[in-house]
Amino acid sequence: ATSSPTVTPTLTSTPTYTPTPLASPTAMPTQEPTPPVCPGLPIIDVPATIAQDTTWVSGYVYRVTGLSMINTGVTLTLNPGVIVKFQNNGTTKGKLAVNGILHAEGTADEPIVFTSIYDDAYGCDSEYGGGAIDPTAGDWDGVYISSTGTGSSFTHVLFQYGGSSDANLVVTSSSVNFISSSSKWSAKNGLTWKDGASGSIA
Repeated sequence: ATSSPTVTPTLTSTPTYTPTPLASPTAMPTQEPTPPVCPGLPIIDVPATIAQDTTWVSGYVYRVTGLSMINTGVTLTLNPGVIVKFQNNGTTKGKLAVNGILHAEGTADEPIVFTSIYDDAYGCDSEYGGGAIDPTAGDWDGVYISSTGTGSSFTHVLFQYGGSSDANLVVTSSSVNFISSSSKWSAKNGLTWKDGASGSIA
């Protein structure tokens, strides 16, 4: 009889399995508070009465809350670049009554600005609201030059967002110059010269 051949099975090698290590979890970054887009300039609160000659300098926001008044015989001088913002005190909108003399002498590069507390375009975020409230016409009342304010002057000055009662700038029975300046976004009038008021507007 013919012997049957012996079959030797070929062993298949067992595949080597190398586990893929799990990636270490990425640590979550510590969340930092988001700073204001434009932190506000330091604020100086304007008193209710200005009773002595005073000069305001740039680098600050001068905040008028309610009514502030310049006494008769007193001169307030605003240097180039000064920013004045007005806000409501709860019952009275921001207003500057000038019974003395107001000299606001800006330059083309550094104008003087009278505006709303919500106007972040000048002096940045002065009410710390993160720009949540946009300025609007009539946010504040105005600057009022009385009959004893003759000699007051405005050069390279911008008024905006006032005029809740009359105009951003109201001149009564006095001579006031308004040169290379503008008044806009008032709830009523940009400028009011009345009761014999005079001066140059150019």
